[in-house]
Amino acid sequence: MTDGTLLENLGIFHVRVACPACHSEYNIDERRVPPGGLNVRCPKCQGAFPVRPPQGGTAAVALPGAVAPRTVPLPAPGPSAAAQASSPFEAPFSAAPPEAPAAPRMTALFDSPFAAPSPQPEPAPAAAAGRPALAFGEVDLGGGGSGLGKADEPFPFDDAAPDAVPDGGTPAAFALPHDPFSAPPDEPFAAAAAAVPEVAEAEPESPAVGAFAPPPPAEPPAGGDDLEMLFDEGAAARAASAPAAAPPQVAPPPPPPPQPSGGYLVRRRSGKVFGPFDEPAIVEMLGKGELLGNEDVSPDGGQTFTALGSVPPLAEAMRRFMGGPAPAAPAPARAAPRLAKAAGARGSELAGKLRAFAAAQRPLPWIAGAAAVALLGLGAATALTPHGAFFYRDLLGRRGANGPVPKLLADARAKLAEDRLTSGAAALDLAQRALATEPSDPAAQAGLVYVATVLARRDGAPPQALERARALLPGLAARAAEDPLAAEAVVSAALLAGGRPPEAALLRLQQHLAKEPADPEALAVLGDAALARRDFAQAAALYGRLDAARPGTARASHALGVVAAARGDAAAARPRFEAALARDARHLASSVELARLALAQGDYPAVREATARVLAPEAQAEAGPLLRARAHLLAGEAMQRALGEDVERGLAASEQELEAATREAPGDVEARLALAAFEGDHGTPEKALAALGPPGSKDPRLAAAQARALAAQGRVLDAVTALDLALADAAGDARLLFAKGLVLWQSGKRPEGEKLWAEATARDPSAWEPHLALGRALLAGGELDRAEKELALALEKEPRLAASHAARADLLLARGDLPAAEAEYRQALALDASGAAALLGLAQVADRRGEAAAARAGLERALRIEPRLAAAQAAYGDLLWRAGDRAGARKALAQAATLDSRDARARGRLGAVELELGEVDAALSDLLAASNLDVGSAEIRGWYGRALVAKRELPAAVEQLRKAIELEPGRAEHQLQLGQALEKQGNPSEAVDAYRAAQALAPDRLEPYELLAGVYAAQNRCAEALPLLEKGLKLAPKEQRLRVAAGDCKARLGHHAEAVALFQRALQEDPSQVGLYYRIGEAERAAGRSREALPWFERAARAEPKNAMPNYYLGFAYKERGQRARAVEAFRAYLAARPDADDRADIEREIEDLGGKP
Repeated sequence: MTDGTLLENLGIFHVRVACPACHSEYNIDERRVPPGGLNVRCPKCQGAFPVRPPQGGTAAVALPGAVAPRTVPLPAPGPSAAAQASSPFEAPFSAAPPEAPAAPRMTALFDSPFAAPSPQPEPAPAAAAGRPALAFGEVDLGGGGSGLGKADEPFPFDDAAPDAVPDGGTPAAFALPHDPFSAPPDEPFAAAAAAVPEVAEAEPESPAVGAFAPPPPAEPPAGGDDLEMLFDEGAAARAASAPAAAPPQVAPPPPPPPQPSGGYLVRRRSGKVFGPFDEPAIVEMLGKGELLGNEDVSPDGGQTFTALGSVPPLAEAMRRFMGGPAPAAPAPARAAPRLAKAAGARGSELAGKLRAFAAAQRPLPWIAGAAAVALLGLGAATALTPHGAFFYRDLLGRRGANGPVPKLLADARAKLAEDRLTSGAAALDLAQRALATEPSDPAAQAGLVYVATVLARRDGAPPQALERARALLPGLAARAAEDPLAAEAVVSAALLAGGRPPEAALLRLQQHLAKEPADPEALAVLGDAALARRDFAQAAALYGRLDAARPGTARASHALGVVAAARGDAAAARPRFEAALARDARHLASSVELARLALAQGDYPAVREATARVLAPEAQAEAGPLLRARAHLLAGEAMQRALGEDVERGLAASEQELEAATREAPGDVEARLALAAFEGDHGTPEKALAALGPPGSKDPRLAAAQARALAAQGRVLDAVTALDLALADAAGDARLLFAKGLVLWQSGKRPEGEKLWAEATARDPSAWEPHLALGRALLAGGELDRAEKELALALEKEPRLAASHAARADLLLARGDLPAAEAEYRQALALDASGAAALLGLAQVADRRGEAAAARAGLERALRIEPRLAAAQAAYGDLLWRAGDRAGARKALAQAATLDSRDARARGRLGAVELELGEVDAALSDLLAASNLDVGSAEIRGWYGRALVAKRELPAAVEQLRKAIELEPGRAEHQLQLGQALEKQGNPSEAVDAYRAAQALAPDRLEPYELLAGVYAAQNRCAEALPLLEKGLKLAPKEQRLRVAAGDCKARLGHHAEAVALFQRALQEDPSQVGLYYRIGEAERAAGRSREALPWFERAARAEPKNAMPNYYLGFAYKERGQRARAVEAFRAYLAARPDADDRADIEREIEDLGGKP
């Protein structure tokens, strides 16, 4: 007899249909299709389409006859797509009224969802060609509204898929709450215990055969047919409506024990308790697969729980449904009257059907073989599932609530909640043991991933555990939308990776908390996710619930402290961390956070105390690498900010601490960034780049720091390229935008840099760095009002940032408010004693007050702390230049120009110093570069013109100086330089105009009077020069050169006595001016007082042996006095000092006349 004949004789006829979307084919019992039709969901593509009752043997979706035969093999159905999408206990029912079959149906004996599947014949050739033929259980026909979906039942099926709603009908049926310890839905045999066979071999009649069959479904609600899922739960009703055969002769069952008046409470493996239910209701749920049999029940309202299988009527039901062996010694228990009545009626009815069918059909020999094959197939199939072959793990209790895996996982979660290193290691060990016990258990998989990722986020996890977690993560991600344990693991892994957790996983955890509001790990991981996205209110609420659920634990207090600290509320954070330490003195993470708060508040002794507690030898068991790294980092920061007089020693100690942090936790980004910042600030960008690792990091923080280190090395193009690559992966990241703007601004592309800073601010309104950088840029450009607004925003976002206070002090200094600037600089130093910018500012304040020594000391300290601070190098060079130390000034200014190649002022002043040192070519090169960097700088143009004058390129010099006057017409210096250039060019009239313009611009300045007097004196206009020189002497009475110039004018005008007086006054004020000896002697001689002139000439000859003129006059004076030998000696000295003298021949004759030889 063929399978089709057997099914037809039982009154079962199939409709062959195909999905119009993916063309998958399957069979549907035509009695399941009501007259109005129903919607079917395809398990392959999840598409829904209507199926109508057959008209003349034609299916709703017509198929060729060769593709859809009437008789096809019917394998046991697997889990439906809808069941996989929501809950493994979902058991929807057909909404159509049952139709009476034409003949007794043998498969009514096996309507239990735990019956053994029948042997699978070879598939039909037509089905194997392309589109697979699917059986009943593989078709999602939705969950119709059955009698079990009534609102008065205690556990409606609220996990039904939201789209499973009939056309114009009521919502889909409800299901029991999801069991988080259920088998993973992605395993093909995970729901084998709930599969319903359509064909199976008959067993000998037994009165208990039909006793546990589910009751027939109630009438469907009006309004339409739902999407249906065929588990053949209506088979019992159809069989019951068939003509009854003669009742079998069976012995009555033993009387059951009295049932608890309040029914049984049921507890799942997850710990969730629901109920109470009476025994028939529990049997009914077992038959539908809503209960797996591994639950516990309590007859006394939850005071004590025992295994469900320990209740004899329920154990008998489990045995029948799961196909297990009969108990060796039946327990003396009586079924409840209602259960016994149902069992007797049902068993008599089914036994009659079986005898009727056996009389009509003789068993064939192959049926026994088929049953054996089916049995072996079931064993092989279930061996691949978490239940084990023939469900032996369930039967042995290895997968029940009291099995080893749930206990191990519960212990692991308890250890993890202690939030310490040793407890975390114990939790990981327990999770690994659970997974080793049941490698395919979804709860064990989720437990290991969750524990490993939490430890990695907290204080690091072993690499092997993380590798195993990574391997398990894809499977968990597929289940995260349904399984809260998988969702916890997926969210924790996403937080570890620094990404945003999947919304589906977050939603599943929120739904789980609605049912289990005190689940500590769900609260903790959702709080961590809220904190990561800076939703501080949500994070505080979740951690508060965690604290209420587990009062007195350090974890919740610590988490609430972290939220308060992130919110900037240090006053609220500190008590939380202290409370965590009071609850658990070994909770060293709270010590680290207390040190962080103390560092922010400038309490450096408290930082040292807290970090020492973490780094103490006796604390090493509880201080993992990450905690030790953070402690070293904070200790190093504190040392750097609290530098004493010995700057070099303090910086070396700070660097050692930061290096120790990176050694403890090489992968810790915070430690690497801190070390890189230290090295970059102290002049070693190559060491900063080494601390950050090779360029190209995927972490935006590292990528931004790497680019800044590259730019500090002069590799601007490499820095911009690295930032562009990083922005391609993290488009719009504020840190990367700020870093690129900084690199561009420093390279001279200032508008582009400022635009990127504005974009970074728009992307992250909480960022302070773009405001600070933009404020400094505007300050450098002289836009003080706009700079003030940006700096105020930076201080508002980070009030205790020393750099922002120093920048605000720079603004006050630019406005000339020295007292306010000094106070702001000192406040910055109180926050960070290593702030080189604040030390530079204080030195500038001292310099403006004329306190050169204090200014120099401040600049030298700033440069010891941060030698690569270009502004400090430039200021130090200016100070040395004004002090006359041109060599030191040149070195400092050259360093400043190297550090900031776009600093035109530093390069221009370097050229000026080189010009004063006589290095004209070097000066011209630097001044030309500076003028190109800043074409609008009058100072640079003026010095460039002076360098051209020194190079004797007078026309170009005059042009540059005239440009300087155009750029800065109110500065007298440019007019003075122009006058000198015109004077050297041979244009004294224009030179006089330039000097007079300078005199008008600076009437109290000496140089215009002196230079104008020099022009007049050169033109022998001494009468006009003398008033100017006298005015100059009033302005600078100690300038003896002016008195000498006035004496020369007096002598030219013939006022020799007045000239002698002026010369003698100058010599009295400055005895080093030995050249005045000759001038006095000459004035005395010109006045006719040769006797008075002779001693002055003698003194001049001795003081200035290279001056020929004193000897010239001495020779004639000695000749007049008859001192021939002395006269000859004087004339010879004259010729020796002036060998090319025009009167050489005359002097040689004088020597011969005096009896000497020339």
